[in-house]
Amino acid sequence: MMRTISIALAISLLAAAAVAHDTKHGSLHLVHPHAAPVEEGGTCELTLTISNSGGADQLLAIETEIARVELAPTKIPAKAKNLVVHAKLLGARRTYNDSEMVPATFVFAKAGRIAEEIMIDR
Repeated sequence: MMRTISIALAISLLAAAAVAHDTKHGSLHLVHPHAAPVEEGGTCELTLTISNSGGADQLLAIETEIARVELAPTKIPAKAKNLVVHAKLLGARRTYNDSEMVPATFVFAKAGRIAEEIMIDR
């Protein structure tokens, strides 16, 4: 019984690791940028979590082929943990489906440009 529970726990942890993705760049840690599936021409929300082990910074823009991104410049406080950031993706250039990974660049005032992928998921 205990072995079965251990195996089930290991499988669930591996599945979670396969879904979540992240990038570390200097003091910034970007975790699981994702957006909902969207039809061509549609709008959806992009969400990611940012932690910052260093000084304050600011997320100025997000560049991606998915759609035009609407993002208010977002302050990233020094020593921030798990700051959730939301942006709107407007006018999807095509239909994007579950499990697609789409390149993006996150542009910060101090850290500069950070390449990461956006996962399309629910």
